[in-house]
This record gives sequence, C-alpha cells and structure tokens, in this order.
Amino acid sequence: MYRIRGFLDQDHFPKLDTVSVNQRIMSSSLSSHLNLWQRHTGVRSVSLDLRTLREPDYAGKMVDVFPAVKEIDLTAEPSRNNLQIISHERVKSILFSDIFLKGDSFPPIVEDLILHGRGFKSVVISGLVGARIVERTQPIFKASGAPVRLVRDGVRK
Repeated sequence: MYRIRGFLDQDHFPKLDTVSVNQRIMSSSLSSHLNLWQRHTGVRSVSLDLRTLREPDYAGKMVDVFPAVKEIDLTAEPSRNNLQIISHERVKSILFSDIFLKGDSFPPIVEDLILHGRGFKSVVISGLVGARIVERTQPIFKASGAPVRLVRDGVRK
C-alpha cells in the first residue's frame, strides 16, 4: 500500500467535505497514513468501512485530522476488539454486516448496543439471518428504544 502524504489537505482539496475510507481487504496500518496527513477543517462527514481494523483509536485519529466532523458512519465487525471505535462519541451510525445468526443470540457487543442504545441514529445488523429470527428480535429492539434493525442480506433499506 502506498502512503499518501499531505494529499487530503485544504490546499489540494479546499472544497472536500466528505471522506470515505474502505479498509475491507488489508489490515495494514491506516494510522501510518493519517500521521502523514495535515488537518482539514472543511470535512464534515466521515464514512469508515473498517471490517479488518485492528487499531482501536482510529476514529479518534480521524477526528484529529478532520476536526469539524460531527458524525461518523461506521461499518465494522461486532467484536470486543472494535469496542473503542464503536464507543467513540462521534460514531452515530453503525452497520454490522456479514453476521451469521443461528438462533436469537448476538455477539456480546451487539447485545450492549441493544441494551444501551447510546445515542445512535442507526444500528443495522445484516447477514445470514432467518426470517423467524427477524420476526422474534424486532419486538426486542423496539422495546429497548435503541434504533437497532436486523435485516437479512439483500433486504437492507
């Protein structure tokens, strides 16, 4: 992977207002790239697809580089390894994809999100899920007050 030095700064992209990072394939260090970037105060929206992320403070580092960001949309694995990034105060929308549920039990981190809601606008859990599981769990999500939806692959809205 090539390092991008000082490229996403205000001199090169003065009108840049959205940054999207897709870290699905390689689990290389994205932080090494962020350390080379200069701050950009025009970016308001960040979307992170970090399913292979192994750096727990990546959201905090993104906010340091893009301080005007108020909300981060996140796609991540539902694992305790990602708890710090999921818990970042600016993460407002989460998509857990490629989940396989063989019953109505969820990974512990998803159970925490269901119980506490934590001010998210949206939490979507998507994957290989039977129709009956969706029917059984939707009332649980609704009763929790958390904006959690369980959708079967190919049915995302």
